[in-house]
Amino acid sequence: MRTLKRTQSQVFGDRPLTRLQRRNDPSLTLTPPLEAPSRKRQATVGPTGEPHPAAVTNPRTQDSFSGAPTSQVRHTSPSTDLDRANADAQRLLQKSPLYRQLEQEAGPIKFVTAPQSQQQKGMFYPKSTGNEIGLHANLNPHERASIMAFEMTNAANRTRVKDTQTKALFQHYGDVMRGNRPDATVNHARREQYAKNMEQIEFDGTKRHYDMMQDGIKNHGWDPSMLRFKNFHEGPNAGFDRYWEVQNRSKDGGPSHSDFHRGNYDKTIAIAEKMANDNKLKLPQSQAGASSSAGTSAS
Repeated sequence: MRTLKRTQSQVFGDRPLTRLQRRNDPSLTLTPPLEAPSRKRQATVGPTGEPHPAAVTNPRTQDSFSGAPTSQVRHTSPSTDLDRANADAQRLLQKSPLYRQLEQEAGPIKFVTAPQSQQQKGMFYPKSTGNEIGLHANLNPHERASIMAFEMTNAANRTRVKDTQTKALFQHYGDVMRGNRPDATVNHARREQYAKNMEQIEFDGTKRHYDMMQDGIKNHGWDPSMLRFKNFHEGPNAGFDRYWEVQNRSKDGGPSHSDFHRGNYDKTIAIAEKMANDNKLKLPQSQAGASSSAGTSAS
């Protein structure tokens, strides 16, 4: 390190130069300017692959099984203003004991800025991506807090989602390994039940959100606009049947929200088939042939 040849009088006038002044005065040394490291862009993985167009237009909370392809979703680096907006929304929500309980169930969550290409204004990305919630940048404070709270219900429900996927995977895998591959009628019924189970999980999340917003509006001065799911939980048509009917509506002729879950079921079954086929390859030739014959006769 080179030292600038400057006299004490040039730096401090006629005052004596102390050791502390010499050490702390940046003008006495030549050092290259420090550059802050560039911020790493947030990159997360969305739901399982693209088994259906709705997987792109209606992504939700699906995690990926081992070996399942994933679609990359690139996030923009959140600005200081957006970080502050998220922190403000959290402080508002934390006034409610119902939200604080939700935080405990969901565990640590990182809030990131979602790209505008993401159809949903908010979306939960599960454990495979570090448990993140992506929020659009252009949300007003009340909308941001309300959407954040709902996506936290998805985060808290991720174990139920994974359990539903795992059950479907191993049900089909077990049938194939026993030579009882389900026919088209059985598979269709299971597919519909899978979609309904997934929608039930999310409907339960809307009920938690509804109760939370009611508490906040009544007891903590929250804006009434934060109550987003009133139609599903009030009035003569309230309940899951109403929710299920709405989620099966096609938007602009495209796939419905429930179609995404149907497509994800198809992907799950494809993984089960591959697992079964890989397992059969490891069996003795006589057993593999017997299993194959049994499967053919049952289909």
